[in-house]
Amino acid sequence: AAERVERFAREIQPNERCIVLLSGGGSAHLCLPDAGLTLEDVQGVSRDLIRAGARIEELNAVRKHCERLKGGRLGVKIRAPSSVYVLSDVIGDRLDVISSGPFTPDPTTFAIALAVLDRYQLRPAHPRVAEHLERDFFDIRAETGFTPNTSQTFEVRITLNGGLAFGSQPRQLTLSIPATTADCNPPPAAANPLYID
Repeated sequence: AAERVERFAREIQPNERCIVLLSGGGSAHLCLPDAGLTLEDVQGVSRDLIRAGARIEELNAVRKHCERLKGGRLGVKIRAPSSVYVLSDVIGDRLDVISSGPFTPDPTTFAIALAVLDRYQLRPAHPRVAEHLERDFFDIRAETGFTPNTSQTFEVRITLNGGLAFGSQPRQLTLSIPATTADCNPPPAAANPLYID
């Protein structure tokens, strides 16, 4: 199913608009492992992190660096404006955490993902995941998921409905997502638009 979503995203034409409904649970249901990893690798490390008591932010930091659609990587495959309607199941309504943020830039890094594995002593149990995270540690293209083949930016308009932080009042955020690696270093958390007050 995740492969079909990826193909569909790539087929959307620039003169079209993509409309997306995004809700809690998307992290588990939209799983497309990076090259060199299997679905069992991602399922296994996710299961062990949950059993170890990892917070959702920690779990998703690892997921986003092991998969092809999370952490904004689905959004940049769509070469057209997108309207994303989000139903939050995350306290604080962080858009980079809900469903692992497939349409929003990722403030986490490979270093953070590795630190999560170390915090719960899971490197030995998941050597392929650890090797994958270590290999891409210094590769900014892998870090961001943005491709360097164009300088165009893509509008993503996000409407957050039913957020846990502010009841049922809709809030809207518009992001221009850069498609060049030079422009896509995530801002500091305090300045990050994903953190909605």
